[in-house]
Amino acid sequence: TSACPLFTATTSVALNSAPSTPSNVATSTNLLCRNQSVSLSAGCSNGVITWYNQATDGTALGTGSPFIHTPASTTTYYVTCNNAPCES
Repeated sequence: TSACPLFTATTSVALNSAPSTPSNVATSTNLLCRNQSVSLSAGCSNGVITWYNQATDGTALGTGSPFIHTPASTTTYYVTCNNAPCES
């Protein structure tokens, strides 16, 4: 019979709730002149609205709604609900 003690370890994993899909996405205008700004808006029932410059692996341009941005050229904006580390 072995007299070695039995050691155990435990850990917990918490699951974040999935962020919602952005809703009511809108722009103040679809046509700008140089050096003008656009106001972007969207809703998010849980999480933080985050605006990107491309659909995947893009740069976050900012957060919140409305989000005011002055593009340097023709731009397509992408929006997610971010409930770190989960994103819609």
